Amino acid sequence: MIGETVVEGLRSGIDPDCATEITLDLIHIPLSLDVGAMDHHDHTTEEQAEIITEDTEEMHLSQLLIYHDTPMYETVPPRARRLAGVEEMVAVQRTLQGEVTATRRVQEELLKVEGKRLALEKEKLALEKEKLALEKEKLAVKKEKLAMEKETFAMEKYRRLEDLSFE
Repeated sequence: MIGETVVEGLRSGIDPDCATEITLDLIHIPLSLDVGAMDHHDHTTEEQAEIITEDTEEMHLSQLLIYHDTPMYETVPPRARRLAGVEEMVAVQRTLQGEVTATRRVQEELLKVEGKRLALEKEKLALEKEKLALEKEKLAVKKEKLAMEKETFAMEKYRRLEDLSFE
């Protein structure tokens, strides 16, 4: 989304033909101000190269000004620098956006796995609770059985005592 915004801003503010010419042609501007020493073979046709070699330095300057709308004292115009910086930022933002998207997908998968794990843990605890309830009921039945046995034993003891006392 950020990358799209930057690209849209770039498209709305700069003529694409001019931007292409600036980025491709300005790469070859030398750092020296010696116009006569410039090599024009990279971006001129053969006819232009003949004219340049036959004419004076003023012709070199006019040729340079035709190709580039920048003063001679600037090696790379600010517009081209900004454009290169923006292109670099857009590339970095696209890379980051891809990495963020991949990270988000991994996190979503981790959340799904964690959700499944928690659901299984909850189910396990419910089964354990049910098991404990059954054991509690079993112990209650056992306690009741022991109480009945105790009562039966006490009644037998009481009958024996009665039998002994009547004899």
